[in-house]
Amino acid sequence: MQYLTVQDIVWINSLAIKSAQRFDYLRLEEATYYQYGYGGSQDLAAQAASFLSGFRQKAPFEAGNEVTAFVAFAAFLLLNGKRVKQEAAKKLLGGATAETIGQSTEDAHSHGHAGVQEAVAQVFEEHADVVADLMSKTGRRATATTA
Repeated sequence: MQYLTVQDIVWINSLAIKSAQRFDYLRLEEATYYQYGYGGSQDLAAQAASFLSGFRQKAPFEAGNEVTAFVAFAAFLLLNGKRVKQEAAKKLLGGATAETIGQSTEDAHSHGHAGVQEAVAQVFEEHADVVADLMSKTGRRATATTA
């Protein structure tokens, strides 16, 4: 299983918000660790659900927590071979369980594992509408790019 690092999450937030945000490091670290499961860490859907809800609850950044949580969540899934279906992305924002994630994802059509940069860029591209909706809640435009 592949995981995002604390530094990856800070990078995702800065891409989305277009500026560096203050954050509480301990809350950010705890939010990032929601990717891991207890014991063997082999249940991708359960870990992804925990990551999305836990990250949103911890809200470690001064701004952009919702969009950062979604992009990181979708990138985590993509890094591990699952892609959030376009039509299901908004539904997951209302609350994700292992079951709803299983129903809302499909196998990623890539050859080998995507790297973090590629996965994040793909999430921003495929889910531009969700990113824009989340960004409008922060009062900023959704113009994130990985360039």
